[in-house]
Amino acid sequence: MTGTPQSPPPSAGKLEKLVIAYAMRDGLAVARVRRWVSFMMLGGALDRAAARPGGARFVLKGGVALELRMRERSRATEDLDVEAQSTEAELVTALDGALRDPYQDFTFARRTATRRLGPRAERVEIRVAYRSQRWATVQLDLTRPDGVRTEAEPLQAVPLTPFGLNGPETLPCLSLRYHIAQKFHAMTKVMPDGTPNERHRDAVDLLLLRELAMPGALGAIHAACEETFRLRAAHVWPPSINLPAAWESEVMALASPLGLPHVSFDDVRRSLEKYNGVLIADSVGLGKSFLAGERRRRGFGALGRGVAAGVAQGDLARVGGANSARFLGRRDLVSLRETLVGTASALSSTRRCCSGSFPSRRTVRLSAMRSGRCERSPVLRRLRWSCRPIFTSDIRLIVWMAVEPHTPTGTVG
Repeated sequence: MTGTPQSPPPSAGKLEKLVIAYAMRDGLAVARVRRWVSFMMLGGALDRAAARPGGARFVLKGGVALELRMRERSRATEDLDVEAQSTEAELVTALDGALRDPYQDFTFARRTATRRLGPRAERVEIRVAYRSQRWATVQLDLTRPDGVRTEAEPLQAVPLTPFGLNGPETLPCLSLRYHIAQKFHAMTKVMPDGTPNERHRDAVDLLLLRELAMPGALGAIHAACEETFRLRAAHVWPPSINLPAAWESEVMALASPLGLPHVSFDDVRRSLEKYNGVLIADSVGLGKSFLAGERRRRGFGALGRGVAAGVAQGDLARVGGANSARFLGRRDLVSLRETLVGTASALSSTRRCCSGSFPSRRTVRLSAMRSGRCERSPVLRRLRWSCRPIFTSDIRLIVWMAVEPHTPTGTVG
């Protein structure tokens, strides 16, 4: 492309040439760029409907919302998932009304045949034309919200100025916390008729979405997960993270080009299981501290200076039940009550959690921060540890390191 077009292309053929040039310049698949144009124009037409009196409200979700959040970092999606809030008895009636008028130079026509995807969802195909010339066909999955209203947030649309088009600036998308919740639900759902769950893409999407979630948002994400699982009533929260072995080739094929730091299918499963545990832990105030401890553990691990162990409140067992140790990882869960008492069993439990990797004949100081006060366990004074509190107020999780004789000066995490 020699420059940005100053006016819309006169035909679908000219638009196609601009798309091809853009894709070749940026190293993208031509089909993906074509879909971007279709999705953005279709999304703009749907968003316009909300401004009309009594108009339906459409919110993008799924793979398109993920692409808007992460652009080329996400996997390419081939369909458009939309939640529709409408007073119409039939969702397709609301859809037809929204797409009745042209948007810019694009027109839309729904194919008559539809496919029911359940009591609240339908799949349709939309023929997209540019200046009365065929441009694309988009598969659109239309669903009703789980609750009374969909929680949405505006995301920056893909700019269409490189193609001489005036597309939407932003598009309403499902909020990040409900996006994560719905991915968790779909990935862990057990089909009632016994058919295999084929939502392997959701496992990769979750690994990407968790990168966007700040530690302070863990409580809100946990609440969204609880609500989504309760409203859909298909299986309970928290779910078990049992990725089918049949997913391995598909998951790794998707994960590798995205630069995700997972070298095996087991790495993917453990990461998702760990994140699930963090969300559960946050419901009793442990999530943010646990995440910080994970960063610290990874940092020290990169230096080859030992392993981390964690101390968590006994209250966690009442939240995760028998699965709490599995969710957080047995290497990271020890009873805070046991440790502060300073019994010999605390030392043996700590050794077991770290698989006997603690150095022997060391003077270790175990420090536990509670309400800003440091308490030592007399039984553990003969061993030495590098111990740093995680975060500041109301610290309920302590992560400490078994390290070489010197204490690292850098702060990890």
